[in-house]
Amino acid sequence: MYISIIISIIFWTGILTIITALTLDKFKPIDKKRKLLIWKLSFAFLNFFLILNLVGSLFIYTSLFRFVPWYEPCGQQFLIIFIYATIILLIGILQLFLGKFLAISKILKYLPFISIVTLCSPILIDGSLSLTMRIIGIVICLILICSVILFFIKDFKKINSNELKNQNQ
Repeated sequence: MYISIIISIIFWTGILTIITALTLDKFKPIDKKRKLLIWKLSFAFLNFFLILNLVGSLFIYTSLFRFVPWYEPCGQQFLIIFIYATIILLIGILQLFLGKFLAISKILKYLPFISIVTLCSPILIDGSLSLTMRIIGIVICLILICSVILFFIKDFKKINSNELKNQNQ
């Protein structure tokens, strides 16, 4: 419980820092190099918390299996998926905003919104949370985690290579 509180405090502090840093230019001019660094850190931060939310969803989908240490038989923990969906929606909106300034691929811009639909659909389709739907939810979580990591690495390399090209010109 304490870990989730600490993670949420770090998350909201980071979100407020990102919003402040992106609007700071209106009050005090920032040079291009520093602004690019803020955007890259914001991009990394948002993707890190997207991965954390997806890993949390994976834990929730596996929580009805008896062989895991976090086994919880009641099934009410699946309501947390909808709270994660709200956080992922905020991450998606901020990534769309960052997409105006950084060369982020379209799939990574829209992956948070795809994540919301695919994470909530097994719960909405089958309210009884049958074994099949839980396995589908686990597979969806694993695919989303891997795709976010792969596309983040690809886009971060592209952003850095574009920065190097711009410095050489």
